Amino acid sequence: MLDRVLALLMIAPVCLCAFPAVAEVNAEIAVAELHIGPGPEHLLIESALEAGSGLAHFGLKIDGGSETRTAFDLVQVQALWMPKVSKAATLAFGLRRGEDLVHASAGIEAALASWLDAEHYVFVSQRGDLTGSGKLTASFDLSERWRFEPRLALNWSAQVIAPEALGRGLTDLNASTRLRFNLSERADAYVGVVHERLLGGTADVARAQAATVHVTRGVIGFGLAI
Repeated sequence: MLDRVLALLMIAPVCLCAFPAVAEVNAEIAVAELHIGPGPEHLLIESALEAGSGLAHFGLKIDGGSETRTAFDLVQVQALWMPKVSKAATLAFGLRRGEDLVHASAGIEAALASWLDAEHYVFVSQRGDLTGSGKLTASFDLSERWRFEPRLALNWSAQVIAPEALGRGLTDLNASTRLRFNLSERADAYVGVVHERLLGGTADVARAQAATVHVTRGVIGFGLAI
């Protein structure tokens, strides 16, 4: 049943794209990058398609990557109804499909300032587990072609989730900086640094399993807006 609802939500923005004259359509690959450093090199991609306006606004987000090799092994698809409640804020309700679970999702995306965007999502899995994710993204123009972009992301869990090796509370942090060079009005290339760190009980689980608790890597990638 949940997969059918997810399919219907995925169809909405795609269908609206067929009518660009009556529906605003935006698509972007925010990051498509290779992480280089300690441990296996791996890829990461964050992309989104949004179509519609006002209350009839829908989104499709596809994120993926791999922690163990240079491939897109782990892909998450999130289909959302995204009503715009103001010029600076958008609500989001929908479903997220991961490797083996479907999550109900709800969130808010907001422009806190001309240079700062924020988002926070809450997820409830088929097992009833409650988790969440928040992110701040800043953007500073250094010149006509260079832009500096720091990011901070925090994830949390309301309970211990043994199958996912998650403790209760804050689970992990991702802090990164990217220096972007505009290749054109809609495309850029960048280099940067990303620091990933497990927190609290999640870090304790990783230590007990002799797994890595924190890592810092260089990144190289590109972005594209349509």
